[in-house]
Amino acid sequence: MAPRTYHPPPPLKYFLILDFEATCASPRPVNFVQEVIEFPCIVYSMEQEYPTAMFHEYVKPLLSPHLTDFCTRLTGISQATVDSGDKFSNVWRRFNEWLARLCQDTDPRSFIFVTCGNWDLQTMLPAQLRQCGIEFPRRETGHTGVDFTRYVNIKDAFAEFYDSDPPSGLLEMLHVLGMQLEGRFHSGIDDCRNVSRIIEQMRRDGWKIEAD
Repeated sequence: MAPRTYHPPPPLKYFLILDFEATCASPRPVNFVQEVIEFPCIVYSMEQEYPTAMFHEYVKPLLSPHLTDFCTRLTGISQATVDSGDKFSNVWRRFNEWLARLCQDTDPRSFIFVTCGNWDLQTMLPAQLRQCGIEFPRRETGHTGVDFTRYVNIKDAFAEFYDSDPPSGLLEMLHVLGMQLEGRFHSGIDDCRNVSRIIEQMRRDGWKIEAD
């Protein structure tokens, strides 16, 4: 048998910064099922060191179509906004079409997701896809070739790079870096923009990431 040729992974070039917002209630009823209501993603170029593209849509929840007052106060998302949104399966299809366009001239393995915590890709997305009867995309199964199981938890990266205790979240990282929150906290798209600013500062300070 001829030896297999080893093809090293391409260098990472782009962060896909993702931050879902979902239906919520306080106190949380028994058997309450969260649904994505905001789907933002910002592309951060490691070569240009700034965001170069954005996907952003609001999603109409189907299991709990009426937002709680708590949810609206927390996220700033109104009932009218989700009422005018599309169902998740359609938004998901458009997101993957957007990803596919990004990958037309770039190896999909040069993209890696970034989240603020593990919830978005370990909990919320798998649960939402199960609700819709959609298979969770891995690099070998998703049609874009982008691996949704590979991501950077920016809180862990922050703690490791600055040799500090893990930050509680976005606001603490901004505070440590001497930065002010821009936009609204718990607005998905604003949170993505603020994570982008944190990444930019970390890279100025020398943070690098290598492909697996």
